[in-house]
Amino acid sequence: MKPLSLIAACTLLLTNCAWGLYELAKEIEEAIEEDEPEQLPSTAPTIEATALYRIALGGVAPGRDELIITAADGALRNLAEQTLAFTIEDPKVVGLLPRPTFSAFADGSGALIVPQRAGTTAIRYALDGVEQSDTFGVTIPPQSLIQILIGEARGQLKKEATVTDGAVQLSGISPTGDAVAAVIRNRVAMINADHDPSLFAADPLNYYLDPPASSFTEVIEATQNGTYQFSPVDPTDASHAVYTDAEARSFLATTHQFAYDQAVLTAASIFDGRTTDPTGGAFAFRSPTADQWSCLAQALQNRPADIPPACGPGDSNFPALAPVQILIHPNVAKYSDGRPTFVFYRQRPPGTSPVTNSP
Repeated sequence: MKPLSLIAACTLLLTNCAWGLYELAKEIEEAIEEDEPEQLPSTAPTIEATALYRIALGGVAPGRDELIITAADGALRNLAEQTLAFTIEDPKVVGLLPRPTFSAFADGSGALIVPQRAGTTAIRYALDGVEQSDTFGVTIPPQSLIQILIGEARGQLKKEATVTDGAVQLSGISPTGDAVAAVIRNRVAMINADHDPSLFAADPLNYYLDPPASSFTEVIEATQNGTYQFSPVDPTDASHAVYTDAEARSFLATTHQFAYDQAVLTAASIFDGRTTDPTGGAFAFRSPTADQWSCLAQALQNRPADIPPACGPGDSNFPALAPVQILIHPNVAKYSDGRPTFVFYRQRPPGTSPVTNSP
């Protein structure tokens, strides 16, 4: 059965559903980081040939926006004596300039990718007028998706990033970041399926202004009756400053730049669909208190008929989507006391437990 829109269900049940969603976001806590030697981001460019460039309107780590053309052995090709020309599939998404310190594309055997707007595109090149077979993909996620990852999960992103010589590696994955970002993407997908931005308190005008970027941004920034869907967007929240600073990498303190660099990779792969949903359709997340975690751990073993009240918000918070299931994702980062930093809410499949650790 197709669920009622959230707002319609709230009206029928006289329940303030937007408040329930907001409360879930408000209870999220900063990740507890263990004491370890502080590693700082490198200021030297890290330039690496790759088939997919994931960059951001707010900037990336030095060198990560430089497209280079290499030989089979991985060495930079010397194209100085040839004519190098590029073709961009969608020039509204990116532009190209010669690489820094070079006066022409051929001199630098590549190009500097200049992001123009959120989206995906492909870049091809020709040598001396002959089209080459190589194709480079480019993904620019909505900056707001990067920002909310920094606002909600910067500690986990930093800890899960793979860092070598002061640079976040392109192959690195943040399981926690993937799950949190998937919730945003799932909300967009649910709204699009129902053609109803009010499902998550999004304003239709803003949502459809310039999709898909505007859809992600409006889902993240949605507010209703003075309440916010995600707490870092709230100007009174302790994480608001770092959320707004993540508008540009250069605005962030160096201690947050590893998290930002991983957030770019995570957001891009969620945005272009390369990362499949690790949450099984979750539409909300929160950080449980110690007492709620004790209840959830017990419910995981005992398989009650419904979510026990002591475990935190349940079906009454999501009447349009009930019954809901709380997912304790096995790959999401944990606090030092064993609590998951986030648990996730999704619609409950028939015949399953209300609390599960099976994605």
